[in-house]
Amino acid sequence: MPFEPWMFMAMEDEGILETRTGRINRVARFLAEQKLAQIGMEEFRQACETLNMDPDYFDQEDLGKIECKIRQLWGR
Repeated sequence: MPFEPWMFMAMEDEGILETRTGRINRVARFLAEQKLAQIGMEEFRQACETLNMDPDYFDQEDLGKIECKIRQLWGR
């Protein structure tokens, strides 16, 4: 069965795909699940280490997207 475009979008949203957006979503979902009052660079770096990702892979724009995704997941 071939993948449909919506299937790729769903996998990317869940952070399953190794795309830039998929990685952003994976980190954001992990951090959102931690229920931290505040998320700083230390928490971000720990999340990346736990997920076996290089924190230096992400640029400032990506960090903003991670923050937006966390707010979305928290319902804010």
